Amino acid sequence: MLSPSTALHDRGRKLDHYRQLPSLKEILLVASEERRVQHWRRDGARWVVEDLIGDADLRLATVPGPIPLAAIYEGSGV
Repeated sequence: MLSPSTALHDRGRKLDHYRQLPSLKEILLVASEERRVQHWRRDGARWVVEDLIGDADLRLATVPGPIPLAAIYEGSGV
């Protein structure tokens, strides 16, 4: 979950560091102030980014079936 105070750092240096880890296949950046998830997925030597907003469904390579953003944000008031 991205904090407003650390979001720039998390989307910058921290994300760059994570993307260099060879074993890491997917990264999620979950906004805290709106229903928005950025899904980074490794595709060979490149990263593919999907921006999910509102009532979208998240699909992870390691989890069967879709995950509604509503489920991720349940109880958060967002």
